[in-house]
Amino acid sequence: MTGTLRLTIMLPTLLLVLLAGCVRGPFVKSAPPRETTAAPAWDEHRRVQQTLDEMIAAYQDKDAIRFSGYLSENYTGDDRVFDTQIRRGLKSSHDIGIRYTIDNITSDGRGKVFVAVTYTREHTDIATTQRVVDTGRAALIFVREGPEYRLLSQPKPLF
Repeated sequence: MTGTLRLTIMLPTLLLVLLAGCVRGPFVKSAPPRETTAAPAWDEHRRVQQTLDEMIAAYQDKDAIRFSGYLSENYTGDDRVFDTQIRRGLKSSHDIGIRYTIDNITSDGRGKVFVAVTYTREHTDIATTQRVVDTGRAALIFVREGPEYRLLSQPKPLF
């Protein structure tokens, strides 16, 4: 076989192989869709903010029992110490007010929501009748338990 004849046969065969690959397209293996039971992010953020507002309202109303209802069953701190600390703080304060701004709210998509806030807390110390104002930043982690969100931990506490 001559070189020209071989080229005449090989070139169309090679072209056919290349075109067949282009028509078929590249082979892409896709991951199966991830099952998630998470609510849309905006709804999740709204519900966590609502929980935080309700916690603050309970704290300002000095209602320790209602406040404790917002703690997760798996609260990572010592909940007895936390409960004692909250009750002691509520007994020694009057006219409590907390204002906050959410700096960041992030969800892991599986029921945990991380919230960073800047806050101003004011209260009157019952023993001294002095008005106390403190500002700071807090980090809170909420977890979905059923349809509700509960406080799981406070790496930088607000309460």
